[in-house]
Amino acid sequence: MSVSPYFAGMIAHEALGHLAEADQLPNTPLAKKLGEQIAPEFVSLSDGNVENGHGNDRYDDEGVPVRKVEILKDGIFNEPLLDRERAYELGVSPNGHARAESYAFEPMVRMRNTYFEPGDWSFEELVSEVKHGYYLVRPGPGQTGVDSSFTVGVLEGYTIENGEIGEPIFNATATGRALDALPGIRGLGKELDFENTYCGKGQVVRVSMGGPHVLFERGIRVV
Repeated sequence: MSVSPYFAGMIAHEALGHLAEADQLPNTPLAKKLGEQIAPEFVSLSDGNVENGHGNDRYDDEGVPVRKVEILKDGIFNEPLLDRERAYELGVSPNGHARAESYAFEPMVRMRNTYFEPGDWSFEELVSEVKHGYYLVRPGPGQTGVDSSFTVGVLEGYTIENGEIGEPIFNATATGRALDALPGIRGLGKELDFENTYCGKGQVVRVSMGGPHVLFERGIRVV
């Protein structure tokens, strides 16, 4: 199965990024996986400032400089997103991810621009590897869980037969568990694209989510 940067961004943000927010981390499957390999070595997932990112800032709302966080580095769960309080508890430096909707709210740990790092595959190469599957382009409304599960409508998608994109699919839903899908990533595209949007977690903040095209061998079902 091949997914677009927008679908990859949904998985990066909704099904993985929230698990890496340090205030959520103790209740997620990532809680005891820091330093462990959870994806192939060529897979990395980052959060921070990017060109034209909707979540860009020089400093977070606790005055900490914003820096890039490599949540997954070479397939290893490398670093969570932190505010000052959680950084102190872990004995590390904060990384600029305390954000508030406005001055009327207390800052909390939030994502900024969350994305899969690009690889070296062309889009044509990714699609050619799919003998029977789907190309998912636009995600719709859905639900995610703290176990990294997701169920999301497919607003735009197509069949793939023998490496060729075919007919559009209708009334379809994509479902899976991101931590099960990560080991099944076969390839990452060269291009990097983002969608600017908003995230609600008790407070609404600006975010971007994205990545390259991603080829999954397993872990995502279309029903």
